[in-house]
Amino acid sequence: MKVSVKLWADMPEEQIKELFLKNPFPLYRGTPLANRLMNEYMFFLAKESASINSNNALVVLVNDNPVGTGQVYPIPYLSEYWGFPIGGLGHIVMDDSSNEVSRQAAEALVAALIDTARQDGMAFCSTSVPGQSITLAHALEKNGFLYAEGFLNMVGSTNYFRDQFKVQGLKIREPTKSDFFEIEDAYSKVSFPSRFITDGGFDPNKAKELYVHRFKEVYELKIGKVFVAELEGRFAGAIIAIIDKKMEKAIGVKTNVLSGMGIIIHPRAVRKGISMALIEYRQDFYKSQGVKYVNFGANFNNKPMILGLDKLGLKYGSLDMTFHCWLKGKKE
Repeated sequence: MKVSVKLWADMPEEQIKELFLKNPFPLYRGTPLANRLMNEYMFFLAKESASINSNNALVVLVNDNPVGTGQVYPIPYLSEYWGFPIGGLGHIVMDDSSNEVSRQAAEALVAALIDTARQDGMAFCSTSVPGQSITLAHALEKNGFLYAEGFLNMVGSTNYFRDQFKVQGLKIREPTKSDFFEIEDAYSKVSFPSRFITDGGFDPNKAKELYVHRFKEVYELKIGKVFVAELEGRFAGAIIAIIDKKMEKAIGVKTNVLSGMGIIIHPRAVRKGISMALIEYRQDFYKSQGVKYVNFGANFNNKPMILGLDKLGLKYGSLDMTFHCWLKGKKE
């Protein structure tokens, strides 16, 4: 058996596309959106990325037959924020047969991606893989990656029984500038699992500011919507809603983006049903915009959130695991 790694650019495009079309882990698993069209969209995104960083897009072959692909990409805003080069591994698709051939191929692909990241000077890399992909998880660990956090993707239709989470004295509205000071205050007073907070190589307080920045960015750049919960006249929490416009334009599917949609509840308002009321409000917003199915990623240690999402009609769709690796030694 011969295992080799080549550049995406040196391979027939149709062979790479076939890997995506046969991908057993499409996006939005657990909904009708997880179909061939979604796999075609995943290929579209990977091809677009490969055209920008052609030397960072790799294909692994077994006996000259392509069985997997993946890419290394820089994350400029995180690199600038933390002051050292940060990147990610993405667009990874593997034949996940869980046999010795797949294991060796996955290890070779991840090793080649890490070598590429090091050559590009990256100090820290992260990636997310489907929880069912034991082959990829083992390949990452074999190459020095550590498990960071896991997310349950709770999925479902926007057609559900509404007004389940009525909270006395609660008002949900558009934000004002003063709300962002409240969002910052809320983040400073709560603890939650995040690889940038729990890793030890990042300043946890500075890590929290990333989430505050995201709320401001979505609002100021009109990336999506920010909704604020006000309980008896005081700030209680906020949530982000974003429709994936790029997907809608490319394949005509309207749904939410899979990342960057934060929710924060101020400590003075916890355990009062605020988070579920905000999520329900966002569901109504999505429905009003023509979104039929949604995906909400919840850290699988957050049992109250998962139970609440279940009451909203969202069910388990899939599990994603995040891994990370320090390539130049952990920062102190």
